[in-house]
Amino acid sequence: MPVIDRIEQEDHTKILVWQVTESEEVLLRQLSLPTEEMKKYYHLAPKRQKEFLGVRCALKSLGLVPVVYYDVNGKPFLDERCDISMSHTCQRVVIATSDRPIGVDIEKCRPDKILNIRKKFLRADEAVFVNSTHEVDQLHIIWGIKESLYKLHGGGLSVFLDHYKVAPFSIGDVRIKCWIINDLHSKVFWAYHKKIDNFHLIYVYE
Repeated sequence: MPVIDRIEQEDHTKILVWQVTESEEVLLRQLSLPTEEMKKYYHLAPKRQKEFLGVRCALKSLGLVPVVYYDVNGKPFLDERCDISMSHTCQRVVIATSDRPIGVDIEKCRPDKILNIRKKFLRADEAVFVNSTHEVDQLHIIWGIKESLYKLHGGGLSVFLDHYKVAPFSIGDVRIKCWIINDLHSKVFWAYHKKIDNFHLIYVYE
């Protein structure tokens, strides 16, 4: 599993982007997963099985136990005292660990798909700053930020139009202001974006 990119922050936040090139048989031999993890693996669709193994191989490569647990809201966590977030698409796997709550997302650039679903996540006050020249990239970034905020929060606030907001930004901005909004208050976060080949990597942490 070659490393595509690595990001390390001074606050003990680490992000690794991998490309899963090995066969499932090779990954399974490397991992020797316990019975409960194998049950999860066999219940997945074939497309997701390799990504499942890729996530756990990445954890093992970071020196972490390759067993992922989930709380009642579906938020993943490890035995180690660190927050974790994961994302995978098209053989790319991202693992983010931090000493603070973190959310990460990676998306392959798919112009037709992102344009078709824009009404599901793009607020009116966000649409006004989307530039027609960079529309596809900006939409991917907004979607990735909201996915990352959702993961950071740990579920519960699932309506992207109502619960997450992104401040105006331009292509090339590496730090973007954003919010989680609920019925009582809103909280500010900062999202970070990096384009890697034809993929958008976004992560948000407190």
